[in-house]
Amino acid sequence: MNGSVCRAVTLDFASAVDPDLAAWMERDVAFPNSMVDRITPATENEHRELLRSEYGIVDEWPVIAEPFLQWVIEDSFSAGRPSWELAMPNDVMLTADVEPYELMKLRLLNSSHSALSYAAMLCDHVFVDDALADPDVFAFLRAYMLEVVKTLGSVHGVDLAEYQRSLLERFSNAYIKDKLA
Repeated sequence: MNGSVCRAVTLDFASAVDPDLAAWMERDVAFPNSMVDRITPATENEHRELLRSEYGIVDEWPVIAEPFLQWVIEDSFSAGRPSWELAMPNDVMLTADVEPYELMKLRLLNSSHSALSYAAMLCDHVFVDDALADPDVFAFLRAYMLEVVKTLGSVHGVDLAEYQRSLLERFSNAYIKDKLA
């Protein structure tokens, strides 16, 4: 988990530089784990051109993203916490344990994207949304997800069947134009 890894390497470094600083950090600094679920395809020249022509913005590396966003943060802070849920009430979840959400994302979104890519590229598809318009690829991915979901436990506040349905819809988003490779 990212917060745990960050804590370990930061404390190791601090110990090498200043043991007193490391002791203070170990006692008083929190490193909450977090997970973000959002499809953000690689930036292409057409994204740069769209921003320039439609909005007058010159950005050499814009980040294109789908509308969906899920940000899960371990509610473990040392001196209060930011009120992210007020700024993004539908997108931020604070929880005692991030791992079930991360496993859900890794196993259903990430592994499905990989499995989809292998099958769809054999059918000469280039983009994820085009691949899902192919009934055979769609059926393959749906069947794959139905098997993968069996490896997950319950995830508080998430209907896993709805999450699978939403992934199929998100992968089908033609605006994102996410490449298979």
